[in-house]
Amino acid sequence: MNETQNSPTCERASDLIAFLYNEATAEEKREFELHLKECSGCSEEVASFGLVRESITAWRDEALSGFVSTPLPNKATKKSAVAALRQFLDLSPLWLKGATAFAVLAFCLLAALAIVRLQTNNSQTTSANVNQRAIYTDEDVKRMVQEAVAKQERVKQPSESTLTSTTAKPPKPKGPSS
Repeated sequence: MNETQNSPTCERASDLIAFLYNEATAEEKREFELHLKECSGCSEEVASFGLVRESITAWRDEALSGFVSTPLPNKATKKSAVAALRQFLDLSPLWLKGATAFAVLAFCLLAALAIVRLQTNNSQTTSANVNQRAIYTDEDVKRMVQEAVAKQERVKQPSESTLTSTTAKPPKPKGPSS
């Protein structure tokens, strides 16, 4: 057989592969495009490889359409926590969704019970503290009230001697006399 039929017609075969797989730099790509206008062998190779690549891509998409999801865009976008949780739950199996819901409910229930128990303990502690401070009996309270009333009456009815002595002597002003 003739070996020239199986080999590329020109020496730029490595450039052909780099061009087809977009591995060439911008300058190499421009130069190879100019070469394609002049070289019919390379033009035919590019056209046939292009058809093969398109056929394989179409076959792959058709054969794996049920197994492979649509390709994600390369842009890195910031997701909110809710969006990330929604995506996680969309990809999760049903049993994992149920287990997650159960765990959330159990956590909320335990947190509510802990809060109720803390409030109950605080109210019991407060009432216990009040009872410990109340050391006076009813008799003690009545006696202290009577003593306070009697003391107040004594203050209201000053003796005449103290009243005349305080009115007879006006207070002296403090400070230098002029």
